[in-house]
Order: sequence, then structure tokens, then C-alpha cells
Amino acid sequence: MARSSRISVLSSSLLFLLSGCSATSTITNPPSASAPLSHDPPPTYSLKSKAQDFQQESTLVLLSFSGGGTRAAALSYGVLKGLQDYPFPNSHGEQSTLLDKVSVISSVSGGSFTSAYYGLYQDEIFERYEEEFLYQNFSNDLIDILFSPRYWLSSSIVPLQRLITIIRHFLMIQLFKIFEVTGQSS
Repeated sequence: MARSSRISVLSSSLLFLLSGCSATSTITNPPSASAPLSHDPPPTYSLKSKAQDFQQESTLVLLSFSGGGTRAAALSYGVLKGLQDYPFPNSHGEQSTLLDKVSVISSVSGGSFTSAYYGLYQDEIFERYEEEFLYQNFSNDLIDILFSPRYWLSSSIVPLQRLITIIRHFLMIQLFKIFEVTGQSS
């Protein structure tokens, strides 16, 4: 008798838990009557709008950088260097580079470090990026963090936290360099 009651309690509990995984209702979002739509939608930042903006140009260069950590950052940096070294005449017949023709850069993960740096500093990337980012040994910093008791007591180790740690470290390096250049101290 006790065994059958345990089985019925377990099966009831299982059915109860599994019932939380199902949904029978549908969420609908009707248009809001309080906010009328204008006839001219705001401009969007999309490849289609970029292509329309550059219809008068004869060359439109779009780049896509993949992920893969420092190797992806190094590869995307090499692509930018190659484009910078490739002479290309502009629409006025003046000498330019193919990098000057880049209109859009799409990137993820490791490639995003390079594209963000280029977006912020443009051609200065070729003077500073290797020393400030590519040749930095972030793995030692990550190992130090991994063996830190403070890290042991924090929430679970997830890749997002590691990425945030790398970004914080990189930003701190940049901040210290800005203070060095301006002569300010903390």
C-alpha cells in the first residue's frame, strides 16, 4: 500500500511539474491606437539603406569579421592592413586606398574587438592596436582571475563573464593610457 501511494505521489508530482512546460494561450500585440504612425518612417541602419546611399559610388565594400578570440582579431586586423595597403583611385581620380571604400563592417566575438577599435580610432589602429591589444597576454589575466578566491565565491563561471572580464581589462588599459597622456592621476 505504501509503495502504490509513493508511485501515485511521484507520478502526480511529475505531471504537475511537466504541466508548467506547456502553454495554451497565445500572446498578441495589437497596434496601439494612442501612437499614430507617421507617413515617413525613421531611417534605418541596414545594408539595404547603405546600398541605396551609395548608389552613386562605383565601389561598395562591406566587411564581415568572424569570431575566434585573438586569432579572429588578428585576422580582421590583417584584412584592414591589406585594404589600407591596396591603392585604389577614388571617384575624383585621386589616389586612395580600398580601406577608404569600406562602408559597413559586421562582426562577432573576436572580430568585434578589431572592428570596434577601427570604428573608434580609424587609421590610428595601424599605430596602436598591435601593442595595445594583439600582443597583450590576456590568458595570464584570466588564469589569475580563475585562481582568485574572490572569483571562486562569485556566481558560476560562464563565457559571458569571461568576455566581460576581458573587455573590462582592455578598457582599464585604455583609461590608464588616457590618464598618462593627459597627466591626470586617480
